[in-house]
Amino acid sequence: MTTPGSRALSRAALALAFAACSRSMEVRSTPVATVRHTGTVVVSGADGMGLTSLSVNGRAITLTGDLVPELQTLAGARVRVDGVAATGGAVEVRSYDVLEINGETPWVGTLVSLPDGFVLESTGRIVVRLDAVPTALGRETGARVWVTGTSSDGRVRVQSWGVIRSR
Repeated sequence: MTTPGSRALSRAALALAFAACSRSMEVRSTPVATVRHTGTVVVSGADGMGLTSLSVNGRAITLTGDLVPELQTLAGARVRVDGVAATGGAVEVRSYDVLEINGETPWVGTLVSLPDGFVLESTGRIVVRLDAVPTALGRETGARVWVTGTSSDGRVRVQSWGVIRSR
């Protein structure tokens, strides 16, 4: 048999249980450790099963995240990666800059064809105008590429190039 006092006690117990449950459901965010490393991109392993890492002072740091396929095309290049510390000392790459390829500083951007020639663009701005664009590079319009070459009057005479991300 229930009495008014036992009903009040039951409601109080129910409210206390609900409050305890709602507190345990709180989501607490943990600060994310951002990291920056500069080193050489190393790809090892079989095709499709490769491990991509950054060699920094003789230490290999595993790279993870959506940008890894792009970094794999830059094997041997010196890059700076910014990201988030992941488990096991890995870095989830959020962005990167290409610093050096084959001992030269590259220009990096999206290849755009204009009526008067080719340019590299980044964030909607022309990075550099290109001269002596090889036919094979010209077919990569819309791709993210790197080029090296001799620079004069705001133009680069392309000597070497590579595709980072296809269109």
